[in-house]
Amino acid sequence: MRTDPRPRPVRKDRDHRRRKGLGQHFLIDKAVARRQVELAGIKDTDTVLEVGPGKGVLTDLIQQRAGRVVAIEKDPALLDELRTRAARGGWENVDLVEGDALKVDWPDFERFVSNIPYVISSPLTFRLLEHRFTTAVIMYQREFAQRLIAREGSDYSRLSVNLALRAEARITEIVPREAFHVPPKVESAIVELVPKEPPEITDPVLFQEMLRVLFSQRRKMALKVLRNSDRLGLVQPQIDIADSLIEAGERVDRIPPARLLRLANALAEARQVAR
Repeated sequence: MRTDPRPRPVRKDRDHRRRKGLGQHFLIDKAVARRQVELAGIKDTDTVLEVGPGKGVLTDLIQQRAGRVVAIEKDPALLDELRTRAARGGWENVDLVEGDALKVDWPDFERFVSNIPYVISSPLTFRLLEHRFTTAVIMYQREFAQRLIAREGSDYSRLSVNLALRAEARITEIVPREAFHVPPKVESAIVELVPKEPPEITDPVLFQEMLRVLFSQRRKMALKVLRNSDRLGLVQPQIDIADSLIEAGERVDRIPPARLLRLANALAEARQVAR
């Protein structure tokens, strides 16, 4: 993992007023953007999805390598700037889509390369993990990135569990605040995601609900949290299953992802039998 303390900025275009509610921090360091594109390993047959293209620094580099780029931008003013830049730069393989990346339809894509709006980091990552792709290279806030890849006993969370079951993840670079206009309050981090085979989840709704319940009290004893949960409403056969899979006194944040999945599947199967 590298840290680049001396960003090399490009021209700062101040005509666009930053909309704080959209979490806009525009990458101006082309060296960082180049490393993101290199890391993604983009081929000329790939469709690349980008969320939050902003001023188009990353978009321009992606479109030079990809067969097709789909860039989703929520801010209409930025989208107008991007259309102008696309016309001037000959971005013939770039589709600019206006809309909320959490709501609009996503195309089929091989690679996801984005400096995402930090305010939607969690829901966007959850949505990404539901899609099939080859590689994702994403800029997050450093603290979020560390939580994302956390393992048992640290900043382990529901997001950490979901990611660990679906992808290999690593932080490849810490990016300083000065690499952006306007600088964010914290450092950023580039994360590489490589998908695993999708896990077999008997009841996805139950699995996510179980994780919500457990990680709402992640430093508590897991068996006690499950037994006392009205939201899950476990019956005795399910409680017996939990007893067999969780050690007495074991805290929520100490249970590895694979065992949490095994627990959720067993609870789902027991519920089906009870019906």
